[in-house]
Amino acid sequence: MAWPLITLLLPVICTVVMASGEEDRGTITIDITKAVDGFLAMWSWDDHCLEEDDVTFTAVYKKVGAPDNESQECVITEDCFCKIPPDLLDYSHNYTLLISATAPGENLTNSKDFDPNCEMKPPPEIHVKTSNALVIVKISTPGNPGEEEYNLSLRRNDSTEEKYELIRVRNYIIPPNTLSPGQVYCLKVNVYTILTMALSPFSPEECFTVPAKAPPNNLRMESLDSRYLLEWDWDFDQSPNATFSVEKCHNYDGRCTKIKGCENITATRCHTALSFKGDHILRASVYDSQREEKSSSVIQFTPYYDTHIGPPKNLTMRIVNNELFIDVSAPEGFKDADIDGLCGWLTLLEYWTNSTHNSEVTVKEEKQPFFKIESLEESTTYCAKAKMKCEDRNRSSLYSQVYCITTGA
Repeated sequence: MAWPLITLLLPVICTVVMASGEEDRGTITIDITKAVDGFLAMWSWDDHCLEEDDVTFTAVYKKVGAPDNESQECVITEDCFCKIPPDLLDYSHNYTLLISATAPGENLTNSKDFDPNCEMKPPPEIHVKTSNALVIVKISTPGNPGEEEYNLSLRRNDSTEEKYELIRVRNYIIPPNTLSPGQVYCLKVNVYTILTMALSPFSPEECFTVPAKAPPNNLRMESLDSRYLLEWDWDFDQSPNATFSVEKCHNYDGRCTKIKGCENITATRCHTALSFKGDHILRASVYDSQREEKSSSVIQFTPYYDTHIGPPKNLTMRIVNNELFIDVSAPEGFKDADIDGLCGWLTLLEYWTNSTHNSEVTVKEEKQPFFKIESLEESTTYCAKAKMKCEDRNRSSLYSQVYCITTGA
């Protein structure tokens, strides 16, 4: 799982009255949380906070039931965020936060009440352990695991940019693709209790060094459709008696389980029966009996994005009445429903005259795998190849072989 750079969601705590109306595209949704230095509010409306457009937001707060002229400004610190300092609140009253949005032809408002006397949850305790090429986070809180969510904030020690991940487990393997070997990172966590909608402050940061790369070297996945071959390099001249084992590690609970057929092998490759869906963390370990040592290397593999999709099986070419008809057969991998349903597929055809491929190439795309080329030239060789291409994303199959046909005199 990649750690996308996201805005950390701030759940509602100590709420007196929930926001009115359903959470739909016509409603401003508001979240409020208590922090060490006051209250923080976040709101959203139809993705306007994520886009640069001509929407203007205002945020004010007042005592519940007070007239509008007694409102105070909630200082907007960034897009769709504002902050209320604690010394500006009267703790003998509850408050209402009012958010207004003005856009061409639209004017929306919504409000949410909050109690300034609510207490913050204590921050969780965290421990980061590096073990056999993995970085494992252990979270400790007094609450029940099934009733909590955890926001992990990760940054490089030499940067202030933070990446957030929302998880539901207390033992978590940080995805290897997120980390650079040998680099120092710092991690902090806070806890959101689902039933009470309470959010704790962040824990103190814990910094750690990502393990450097270790043998087996050049760990890689050779993939085609739903066939996944894990390979690595080893110098048997230096260490002829080495054995290898491969495990799949689950980042949602921190456990690793051995892959059947990949235990105590002497080959430097192993077929892995993995699901097309999801992210897979694979750890290959080598035990060198000559040196009496063990080391491990990890790789992250996501078939949805990383596997190669095979080419169309063949192209059928027919000439009828001076027209060339080309039918493109589906790739072998389309027998897998997950691959076939990956996206809306287009068929992309390239064709040219003369088998040397030196002439101009014409490209056609169709939703159906059928093509017609008109006005053929006599005694001319026409060649073509094809591939499948996603209609809505940058994903395509491999190209087919080149097929040719020659017109008569």
